[in-house]
Amino acid sequence: MILGNGIRAGSSLTALFLVALAAFAQVASDATQQGNKLLEESKPAEAVALFQRALSENPRDADALRGMGKAQEWLGHFPEAVASYRQAVAVEPNDAGTWFALGRVQSWQGERETAYESFEKALLLNPNNLEIELAYAEVLSWNPSRRQESLSRYQRILQQWPESVSAQLGLAQAQAWSGLTSQAEQTYDTVLRQESNNPQALLGKSQIARWEMRLFTAHDLLLQAIRAAPSNPQVLRALAETEIDLGQYDLARERANQLAGLAPDDSQQVEEQIRQAQRPFFETGYQLRRDRKSPIQTRLSWDAFQSVLSVPVTSRMRWRFAFR
Repeated sequence: MILGNGIRAGSSLTALFLVALAAFAQVASDATQQGNKLLEESKPAEAVALFQRALSENPRDADALRGMGKAQEWLGHFPEAVASYRQAVAVEPNDAGTWFALGRVQSWQGERETAYESFEKALLLNPNNLEIELAYAEVLSWNPSRRQESLSRYQRILQQWPESVSAQLGLAQAQAWSGLTSQAEQTYDTVLRQESNNPQALLGKSQIARWEMRLFTAHDLLLQAIRAAPSNPQVLRALAETEIDLGQYDLARERANQLAGLAPDDSQQVEEQIRQAQRPFFETGYQLRRDRKSPIQTRLSWDAFQSVLSVPVTSRMRWRFAFR
């Protein structure tokens, strides 16, 4: 009887343990689901706290590890994102999406060789995924020693997905970086026949025009691109740089001001480029005019010139005053 009661008591404890374990797993699952919901709502910082809660309760929760990787990637915490994705593939090594995400973040960190391996594993698991194929081809194109491989991969992608605009744009960029500028322009034109105002195609063609010093052509292409995509930081920066090359510093500064809220680092770099480009421009203008002035006028002009270089230029009136 005692034995029987003991058995019943033991069975009850086991049942309670299993119920508690199920409830424990449910809590972790709920936290993961809530974290993923916050990611959908573009709240990665808040999602991190929920994923941490889930992982504190179950460190091998692959969904929580993936979610944590996504949130950290979103926040720009790339080393932490790589660590989370690595833990996720350790738990679920056959998840192609996580290998793809891992390769993507590794490539952003400059870990190209490990990124290649991650993309290759993703493609082994999911061999007909256009998104993975495009990402792998793009990362290969960043490496001059593997650019031919990138070109071949893009061509294979287009054989399978001939209407892919992303593949055409990637191929054109790889062609341009390989020095095949005529072919690149033809590929960009193929895109523009489908989408006449595609900003990336217009930007790509403008880059080639700038390399070949066809600055007015580049400027026209970029104006068309900025009309199509007014808030595209790449287009704004390229437009500012082209306007610097053309001596249109006020316009370039307007672009830098637009960039300030979109890409602050780009904005600061454009400001520095403007300052660097203005100096020889002003110095040349000063030299050309110096001989036509008296010593007093020359001193006044030089003082005005120095003041122009020491503060941000907001209009052409300052330098016109300096050289009048």
